Amino acid sequence: MKNLRNNTSKYISCIALSAVLFSSSCTKEYQDPSRAKTDVALTTQQGLTAVAIGLQRVYTLNRTGVMFNSIAANGFVTNELSLLNAGNIPELQLSTGGNAVDGTNTILFNLWTSANKIVYDADLVITNAGNLGDKGYASGLIGYSSIFKALAIGNMSQYWERIPDGSAKNVAFITRAAGFAKAIAVLDNALTVIAANPISTGFTSNVPDVGIVNTLHALK
Repeated sequence: MKNLRNNTSKYISCIALSAVLFSSSCTKEYQDPSRAKTDVALTTQQGLTAVAIGLQRVYTLNRTGVMFNSIAANGFVTNELSLLNAGNIPELQLSTGGNAVDGTNTILFNLWTSANKIVYDADLVITNAGNLGDKGYASGLIGYSSIFKALAIGNMSQYWERIPDGSAKNVAFITRAAGFAKAIAVLDNALTVIAANPISTGFTSNVPDVGIVNTLHALK
């Protein structure tokens, strides 16, 4: 009987210890030490600049970017591009058109995902740039981010009848006409901000040269 009690006690102790170890391992949060925390990155010039430059990367990156998928979608829908391999299902769907295009189309999926990612990140930059002390640098951030935000909204408006009215959760959807108007409003806001506080050379030396003001006007 004594041995039974001892064994039972050992089993209970082992189970309790395992439960503690398991629960503690599940609640641990592992963070990448090489990455800045979001709340820190969005309060500094360096952090906001990195996020802004990332917008151009998302817009142009390989087959997942907005640029590639926008060109591909337009080309196959209008038959400006010829499909040489019918095994490429996304391209085949767009070339066929109508009901052949469904929710599995990766060209449209990548276009939608990347465009919304750009809008989300651009909103973070535009919102937080105004808190910087250097208003000329803030103007550069807002102008640069607005270029890619407007492009993202415009591309979505071109391919969908309705698009999200923002980047928050549970936002309403607006018509494509309202989407184009929203993109123009983004450009106008950037130009107004820059007119009040010209872009500093400190900002332009930190980002790729895209001719911010001229590009904003050209997109309108």
